[in-house]
Amino acid sequence: MTYLYRSVLVACFILCLQHLAASEVLKVQVVDAITGSPIRAVVLALGQQPRLLSSLTDQKGVAVLDVPSLQGLSVAVRTDTHGFSCISSQGNLSEDLLVKLQPSLRIYGVVKDEDGQALTSVTVKVAYPKDQNCRILFNSPTATTNRQGKYLLYNVDANRDFVIVFHDDFHQEREIRKAEVVGGRGTGPAQA
Repeated sequence: MTYLYRSVLVACFILCLQHLAASEVLKVQVVDAITGSPIRAVVLALGQQPRLLSSLTDQKGVAVLDVPSLQGLSVAVRTDTHGFSCISSQGNLSEDLLVKLQPSLRIYGVVKDEDGQALTSVTVKVAYPKDQNCRILFNSPTATTNRQGKYLLYNVDANRDFVIVFHDDFHQEREIRKAEVVGGRGTGPAQA
């Protein structure tokens, strides 16, 4: 092994140790905003170095991540029952984050054509406006209508504005806005 090669290995080893020593611990607790009960969730963190870290919450709703730095960190929380949340910071985030989430919505309905006939295989998707502060993106809830034209969207985030988009290959795309959704059922134009 040459001297230069050994020097490079030693330098890399030292840099790795410095990087590990410089890491910080981020503790994220996820709870129901109404009851305060812990929520099972996936917690993602993306720092200034483009490296995505993830963890699952435990029975107490707590996830612990070793992050290189709390500076400029984006943290996103995703659940099956309470939608998602994104926390971003240009400065330092606190080492302990408490994330309170509202229960998500289930939205259902029937898609019919102009003659009142059920439309099958229509894609129904929730579209959220882009959050400029969040660098972590999740897939939006999506469903496909069945033979009766029925659809059911799970885990629609009640705390964010959204649009429900109906699309198939044969009809014009239509939208229902959040303001038109009442009691978990779309009340706007249900035709696609």
